[in-house]
Amino acid sequence: MKEHSLRRRGRTFTLEAGDFGTLALFEFSQETFVEVTKNCWQEWQTEVERARVGRWHYLGCTWDPVPLADLWHFDPVSGEYWEREKYCFDVAYRHRPDRGDIKYTWEMNRLQILPVAAALFRAKGQKEDLRFCLEVMESWIDSNPPFLGVNWNSGIELALRIMSFTTAVSLLGQENIPENLKLKLVKTLNAHLVWLNRYPSKYSSANNHLIAELSATYILGRLMPRLNKAKLLADRAFVELGEQILCQIHEDGVGAEQSPTYSCFALEWVLLALNMARHQGEKFEPQVMNRLKSSAKHLRWMMDEGGNVPRIGDDDEGRVILSGGAREEDYVRNILSSLAEIADCPEYAPLKDRAHLRQIWTGRAASAGPSPEGAGFFDEGGYSVFRHSGKGLRSLIALDHGPLGHLSIAAHGHADALSVWWHLNDQPVFVDAGTYLYHSGGEARDMFRGTMQHNTLCLSSKDQSKISGAFNWSNPARAKRVPMSQTAGGLCAVGRHDGYKKPFGVIHERKLALDAPYGYSIRDQLLGTPKKGLKEVCLTYVLHPSIAVNLRENGSVDLLRDGKKIAGVELWLRPDDTLRRSGSRVHFLIEEVAYSGSFGTRETTCSLRARFAPNDLKSGWLETKVSIDAA
Repeated sequence: MKEHSLRRRGRTFTLEAGDFGTLALFEFSQETFVEVTKNCWQEWQTEVERARVGRWHYLGCTWDPVPLADLWHFDPVSGEYWEREKYCFDVAYRHRPDRGDIKYTWEMNRLQILPVAAALFRAKGQKEDLRFCLEVMESWIDSNPPFLGVNWNSGIELALRIMSFTTAVSLLGQENIPENLKLKLVKTLNAHLVWLNRYPSKYSSANNHLIAELSATYILGRLMPRLNKAKLLADRAFVELGEQILCQIHEDGVGAEQSPTYSCFALEWVLLALNMARHQGEKFEPQVMNRLKSSAKHLRWMMDEGGNVPRIGDDDEGRVILSGGAREEDYVRNILSSLAEIADCPEYAPLKDRAHLRQIWTGRAASAGPSPEGAGFFDEGGYSVFRHSGKGLRSLIALDHGPLGHLSIAAHGHADALSVWWHLNDQPVFVDAGTYLYHSGGEARDMFRGTMQHNTLCLSSKDQSKISGAFNWSNPARAKRVPMSQTAGGLCAVGRHDGYKKPFGVIHERKLALDAPYGYSIRDQLLGTPKKGLKEVCLTYVLHPSIAVNLRENGSVDLLRDGKKIAGVELWLRPDDTLRRSGSRVHFLIEEVAYSGSFGTRETTCSLRARFAPNDLKSGWLETKVSIDAA
């Protein structure tokens, strides 16, 4: 049906009755379900009981109760309602001053409580859990006719609902779903498939959204091949999904969106599609499976022994299947566990994970692989990682010398070229400031993506790459690793970026070196002749909120956690490269900076900062010395 006729028919539009077949079950491992239930049923029950009384919990907040019939278009931030009878693309949802971020409304409409409630019913057999699950399904369908209201705008949201509906149905069993609701479910699933086919994410939007849409199309098309063009769409989606894996994961395994959590979000979709492919007797090409193994390798290198991965770029805490609380701080290691199992690379399995509902479809590694040690270089994706341990210390530090992000808009990248992230004894020390908000973030959205919020040099308060929208960039900085050399203490990595070449005539070079046995040196230098417009050079290290700072009289700082010193940091201004011991010590300033530990939250944390006049670095360089206190 053409778009103009959809607009004309408005609210009276309904899908024409057709023989779309019956609901089908997305097969899962009953044996794994039994094992997962032992560890998870209580968290399922907590979430379902809270939701049953209207205390919906998502994105770190528990919201005030709202009647189920009103919930689907409610904006919990403003207390207002989004238009529900307008054609979906006529609803303005970006930067609305009278509404909160649309993500809060969309998060509820992902219906991710459904598989949790269905799993609880399957595990415990309580009728109230079944009734709640069926009520939520029917309420959403009745309140969201195709294609009206804000919940039909975004393909990725449709894809997520497809998974919520199909996984919940599979856990409930067809025998527990009334016939009239089965018909409604078939029709709404067909509408979702039609709309995904009509408005796929293309061109600059072909990122994780496209992987989600292709995966959902493939899974639904194989489950219910009599839906509108379902078999043809599924055939095509499986081929395109393999192509997108090769496109959105660099050859060295780094996700092209430059965000470990977004990489895992895409991988979760791929793992669900692989489950379906196994049951269908279909396989990805060998190069696709090898790319997935490379992704597992990279994630394992970036993961400390506690299972923590540096938060890099955007992180909106998107998940496909939940198993209780939506925050899931161990998301990356849980996805890595499943990836190691289903992609047959157990050597990259994390040291620990935990039981989770999604594992009945995606699997779970049976044992852990060995921990990486030494230096890992991922040049195409743009990271160098140093890991070492000994005498009670485990340290991981990563240097970014990669691209800004994926495709022309680099939607989820940050202006963080040559940033470093550091974890000590499985706890973050130098961190990314976070994401905060998307559509309603305004100036804060720009600030959290900007260079001043990252552990690198910022010149004259100007971002390395120019922000040109909430998910857009222009003039992106180009970064690369240059040939490394051996130092007295061990390996080093040298990166450069040209983000300041055009405005200020200089290239930023950073050298990260391991100072054996317990420390690092970070050398920053500006190559070229600075232009007159360059007024200030600012060096920043953002500290995790758990880190306290003791500023010494000489300007160096002690970093403390739980009242105990873990490291010392000092800064030197060196006049040249020949006299290692010459130079002057520079006093750090302790400044508060904005920090978002999770999507939608904002607080402050400490940063180490130092500011310089351009002439200070005209024939010299900065050296940050990090010394770790041995346990």
